[in-house]
Amino acid sequence: MQLMTSILGRYFPRFLTMAYLLVAVIPLVTGTAHAQIGIDYWILDPLVVNTTTRQSVTLTVQTSGLPTMVKLTLADGSEKLLENQGGGRFITTILHEQAIYGYSADNKHNFVGHLDLGSGSQSNLFINVDDGTIPATVLLDLDANTRISSRVANFLLPESEITDLDISRITGLFYEYFPDDFDFINIISEAATRGDAYFSNVKNSVQGLGLELFDDSHRFGSSGRLEGVIVYPLPEHFDLASPDFLRTMGYNWMNHSTHPALKGATPQWPISDLAGGIMGYQAPGSQQYSPFPYWFLAELAGDYRFIYQTGNYFLVSQSLSGDFNSMELYLMGLLPAQSVLLYRVLDDQHQEICAYCLVEGPLVNYHVRDLIARHGVRNPDYSQARKDFKVATIIVSSNRLLSTRELRYFDHMAARGELSEQVTYSHGFTKGLANPFHLATSGRGTLNAKISANLNYIVDELKINPGMNDAWYSPATNGQGFLISVFPKIKQMFLAWFTYDTERPPKDVTAILGDPGHRWLTAQGPFEGDTANLTIFVTEGGVFDSAEPVANTNPSGDGTMTIEFADCTEGLVSYEITSLGISGEIPIQRIVPDNISLCETLSTQ
Repeated sequence: MQLMTSILGRYFPRFLTMAYLLVAVIPLVTGTAHAQIGIDYWILDPLVVNTTTRQSVTLTVQTSGLPTMVKLTLADGSEKLLENQGGGRFITTILHEQAIYGYSADNKHNFVGHLDLGSGSQSNLFINVDDGTIPATVLLDLDANTRISSRVANFLLPESEITDLDISRITGLFYEYFPDDFDFINIISEAATRGDAYFSNVKNSVQGLGLELFDDSHRFGSSGRLEGVIVYPLPEHFDLASPDFLRTMGYNWMNHSTHPALKGATPQWPISDLAGGIMGYQAPGSQQYSPFPYWFLAELAGDYRFIYQTGNYFLVSQSLSGDFNSMELYLMGLLPAQSVLLYRVLDDQHQEICAYCLVEGPLVNYHVRDLIARHGVRNPDYSQARKDFKVATIIVSSNRLLSTRELRYFDHMAARGELSEQVTYSHGFTKGLANPFHLATSGRGTLNAKISANLNYIVDELKINPGMNDAWYSPATNGQGFLISVFPKIKQMFLAWFTYDTERPPKDVTAILGDPGHRWLTAQGPFEGDTANLTIFVTEGGVFDSAEPVANTNPSGDGTMTIEFADCTEGLVSYEITSLGISGEIPIQRIVPDNISLCETLSTQ
């Protein structure tokens, strides 16, 4: 794992400094030192599923140590053995209903199941979900390897570069297209690995934090504005409204102090009432974040004649604060020193922490005066410090650029950081309410996640266009499918449907060419916006490659078909065949992605 302390980060290259790392999935490591078995990374394609469009998901797992099997135990209780592709690579298909099984509205993420290499260890698998509440947004292809929305830039890189991230190279690519106008940059890889987001220090120009002054921004392509980079090993953890993002961003300013009262804790706080908010605490000898939902209640002794405090304290449960405390706001430059409250730190940090545990005192007072005495006043001070921060987001992918649905999902999760009202959030199995940055700073700071003002507008709907001319199918009925042709000048769509009869013919029924159960239908009709309304036609009576006998088509048709496109990669076919009295729905997706870029470009024109 990549993990360095903030102290080490002061002496080693800062672009490798990580303020913290939480293990969100259990490491899969077994075997001998010579051939450890484990999961290097996994990729879900697509990265985002829709709750209504029935698209399956391809899971690719890259392992080390050449395990003999990889098993996926799904949330619905079923199991899948992944197909061994060789070289430690395993693959399987997750059906749509399996991917969204048990999804709760507004979570935006869903637990799919857990991966198992047969060692007894497991890795939890989550997927991002578009539940119909995410607005469409305009995309722009800057070149064959770069696609952007208003808040997210997507770069296409070799798989080796998205699994072993070179942070400075990726930020350097970003600055080839965008100005040096951002305080922080988020980086997400479609290749998921173990761990939560981590912070890489790029620059510190603030005195009084306990952190030395330095500026490595040129190594990242910045001319001096960039302060830090946040990397997300798991794509589903990206949400700029979540307390996890705020805490990771907060490592830019805290906790770097070496004051003895803080007991050497860094980057979290020690066990104290400093730790009751976003930044939390860390146990001695650990850098791992832990929440501290407690307050100190003095233990009393004596009788009715004389009551006294024993010097010990009960840890009484309370709700975690979703805000930065006054000391944190001071360090961020959002509060003057005279407004900082007094805090208390548990002197003996080597004690059990739990609800209503009794801990031995004393509590040591810690005030901003102690911080200033140790490290000097904050410079720039409250009156001069930046209050409004700009954040850019980059997502790197290897097989293709993200689809409209995928990129608008991440755009939406970035936009949540700009909100000024409380929102629901989920992070793994943790769910709750979150205060975005403006609320978490008590209205003292703002966050701007836009990277392109030129794309700061929303389209009402997708437009059917010739970029949808392609072969489409449903993975659930592989071997059947549709060929779609769009004629924009006359606003008509033509479709050929290659399928089978409703029942298999008897075994003694044969065909001279092909399968006796083969059937093909056609459909034609007008389209508007993202929807086409077609009439189904059945043609019969012909012979292969012959003008005689003449094939016949009933001009009135034999039913209706509606195709509604969710984006340039997915759609839903609804049909009703009159002569058979049957109807149904078929989710469709492209067989090949070649025309996606053309479709998305034409859709915005």
